[in-house]
Amino acid sequence: MPSLGPGNHLLRYDQAGTTVNLVPDGGNVWIDVNCMRKNLNYTVRYPSSAPSGRIVVLDAGPFGKFSDTNTRGLTLKHGQSITFKRTGRETYDVVSVGGVSGLQGRSSSFNIAPVRILIVGQSLGAEWEHSPAVQEFIDKLDELHALAGTTRPAISFVHKCTGGSAALKEYRPDSTRYWWDYDANASGPMNSAACSEIGGMSSGEKPTHVFWIQGEQDGGVYDGGTEAEDAEFQERYARAVTMVLKIIRGTINSADRYSIPAFIQILGTRASGERRGMPIVRLAQYDVINTPDINVNLGAINPMDLPLEDDVHPTDSGYGILGGLWGDAFFVAT
Repeated sequence: MPSLGPGNHLLRYDQAGTTVNLVPDGGNVWIDVNCMRKNLNYTVRYPSSAPSGRIVVLDAGPFGKFSDTNTRGLTLKHGQSITFKRTGRETYDVVSVGGVSGLQGRSSSFNIAPVRILIVGQSLGAEWEHSPAVQEFIDKLDELHALAGTTRPAISFVHKCTGGSAALKEYRPDSTRYWWDYDANASGPMNSAACSEIGGMSSGEKPTHVFWIQGEQDGGVYDGGTEAEDAEFQERYARAVTMVLKIIRGTINSADRYSIPAFIQILGTRASGERRGMPIVRLAQYDVINTPDINVNLGAINPMDLPLEDDVHPTDSGYGILGGLWGDAFFVAT
């Protein structure tokens, strides 16, 4: 039976069906639950054998809510266990309460992780909400910090990805799922919505780092056929990503947007084969990364032989590989 001691923790995606003891034997325990699989039961317990009088809290993140109390968190009572599950992107339902009856809602967490990572883009980023990517990212950082003789900071995540969303408006002409309108030089609905929610965060909750994980939509839909069209597409995609990351980081810190490091995951391939736009998207991504003085860094380089479960989405093992590669990139850059 796993146990977590004082400090900040992420509930691991593979701890479903087990009981995790939260043991505040030297201080409070805070556990972030917004990177777990949907519709699976997770059980946590504040054991009656553990010291009493300390705080043990489950935090659903700045936008999450436990529907039973309509608050973003739950404080466990001494001797109490709670089984709950994630029923929506940011909704959590308590299945049962054991040991001590009643629920104590919490409107905000008592502790804030010093590293708060915002993930924006499309479905490959959204899958970080409930895939092995987060777990392998954290495990890789633990390994690298141990080798360096340092301690990994506590990390939390904010997810603002939308499946199938395009960087550029012209590659989602049938919907509002796009991040940038190049011709109007304006944010698309995805960027505006993300910034609106970021703007509503308290200063201590706002992200400290941004991951951009996107490119499948634009790279797969683009069907230009000339070198001039390719060059224009490359410039437009690079401009879109640059502006999205600029505006998001300005929303986080209007006084010094470039103090917020941003990272880009390099586009992988499709099981159905390379599309003409995909290598151009990669070139555009490197163009953004190589732009001086805007603090955009290289994230994971998506392996071309990454195991896929469908045309674009990795298997669980594939997400684990990507999470480890992100850990390498993040450690080097920070």
